Amino acid sequence: AILKDQEGLENLHSVPDARVPVIKFTYKTIDVDLGIARTAHDALPEELDVMHDDLLKGVNDTTDVTCLNGPRVTFELLKRVPNREHFCILLRFIKLWARRRGIYANIVGFPGGVAWAIMAAKVCQLYPNMIPSQLLEKFYFLYTN
Repeated sequence: AILKDQEGLENLHSVPDARVPVIKFTYKTIDVDLGIARTAHDALPEELDVMHDDLLKGVNDTTDVTCLNGPRVTFELLKRVPNREHFCILLRFIKLWARRRGIYANIVGFPGGVAWAIMAAKVCQLYPNMIPSQLLEKFYFLYTN
């Protein structure tokens, strides 16, 4: 009910049977997958640090652990790229390109968001002084050869 009443929110629906249950929606033209996970805590602290291992203590369901690890993987990737802005631009383009060609989906055997992000991060690490357009060229060169 809280999400449904938000202005600018469209296409709200849940995907409870996904590998990681999510609520999908579009918010002001941005596609959002909101992961759902249970923790062992009665209430989450206001200053939640998803990188702190205590968050995973007492979480026994592998689906919940997978969901909680999603943001942790993202933060780790961002720490490892030399230029965060260039990485984000490159990754946005790659995801758009992959979606438009129908090759973006773990469920049908293609790389998903994390896989594309790891591939983009590798290119950014190999070529730290390049701008996004050059990184894109190197991305295609690296993964087609």
